[in-house]
Amino acid sequence: MTTVSETISSTQAELEKLVGDLRGLLASKELDAVPDIHVLRQRLDDGISHARDSAVRAAQEAARQAKDA
Repeated sequence: MTTVSETISSTQAELEKLVGDLRGLLASKELDAVPDIHVLRQRLDDGISHARDSAVRAAQEAARQAKDA
């Protein structure tokens, strides 16, 4: 049986891989010619930060609820 902690770790690992792939794509030199790429990179970084913070809070809450149960 998979624990909540294992599920959260797996989900975080998948998210980190996706983020790495997106950053790799956006770091492509060919995209530097696209005028809006800087704005898109900033939005991605902001979204990643927000998603990471939300995931940490959700994991902490799930762990607390599991402990209380």
